[in-house]
Amino acid sequence: MSIKSILIATYQTLLKWPKPRLIKALESLKTKHIELEAQVNKLKEENAKLKQKLEQEKIQATNKQVNKPSSKQAEWEKGCSKGKDKSKKKRKRRKPRKGAGNCPKNKEPNGTKTATVENCDLCGKDLSDKAPLESCNNRIIEDIPDLPEETVITLVKQEKKYCDECQEVITAKSDLALPKADIGLNATVLLCYLNAGGIAVLADGWDQTRNISSTAANRRLAVYWHKHALPSADKAIQSMPAKPKTSQFQGLSNLFPFIKQATPLQEYAINEPLNDKPQLFILEDVTGAGKTEAALILTHRFLSAGLADGLYVALPTMATANAMYKRLGKVYRRFYESRDLPSLILAHGARELSDSFRESVFISEDQAADLNHTDGYDEQQELKVPAF
Repeated sequence: MSIKSILIATYQTLLKWPKPRLIKALESLKTKHIELEAQVNKLKEENAKLKQKLEQEKIQATNKQVNKPSSKQAEWEKGCSKGKDKSKKKRKRRKPRKGAGNCPKNKEPNGTKTATVENCDLCGKDLSDKAPLESCNNRIIEDIPDLPEETVITLVKQEKKYCDECQEVITAKSDLALPKADIGLNATVLLCYLNAGGIAVLADGWDQTRNISSTAANRRLAVYWHKHALPSADKAIQSMPAKPKTSQFQGLSNLFPFIKQATPLQEYAINEPLNDKPQLFILEDVTGAGKTEAALILTHRFLSAGLADGLYVALPTMATANAMYKRLGKVYRRFYESRDLPSLILAHGARELSDSFRESVFISEDQAADLNHTDGYDEQQELKVPAF
């Protein structure tokens, strides 16, 4: 049937309808048209909202990826993994050495000692009057006596007690060896002394700079350790500079005189309460919001309250570390009393290439003029303090 025949048939049918029926049909069509038009408009609004939301999610996703190393990859290289095996190969785990993890040994113990539970490790409750449990942990420790002639194998019976408050079983700890180790403390110290070549070189260098004699020829290891090494180490440590005294935090202007008005993040760093428990602060804000200054404000407050002993700044590149070293050189001495000499270290392999670091290290301790910072503030000499 053609369209022409359909239109003719429809027209003839409508001619037969009475006028009221035609009016009613037209009103019904009008109503449906209005309803459909409203639905279309509603769908258009929802579509616009979804587009706006999608754009926001794209912006947020871009902001999340902007500081990640993957964002440095070219757009045409992203997702291109032809010829690459995406499956991660599982690393084969090495079998533990024989005796690792306090595995059973084929040696009989020379003696037995009992490690007792005096206090609950979790809540500190006194458990000395409480009877131990029937079961205990047996721990084999192999150690070297003061004069290393042969090893001494000790069976340590670790008591177990039940703490009513924590509802946990507390196992005694032994002071004969490090936790989860099967080698005693004496053997551990001697192994570290023999194997840690870098530490030995560093200690020897410090020994020579402090004019401490180090003749150990024809001496037994134990005699050298107790009669020479330990006293020499104590003497070297005592000759190190005294720990600087921390100054009291007196506000933003005393720490950063060039800041006239604190940012909201810096206000937070000034007013946020501190406690004696471990705390983690994550400072996140836009560029130029004073994040570094806010972190240094928190650092000075922690130092003033006796909750910290120093500051460690980790940066991703040597260039940023050099810039931060120079930046900290203008403020870190305000953390301490004016006559004290705190140290500031640039700890990366190419620090000798940094002019600021080279100028801050003293070649001799006789340069007393460089140590005098109390006669006036000089930004050019702020870095010129001992770096140990």
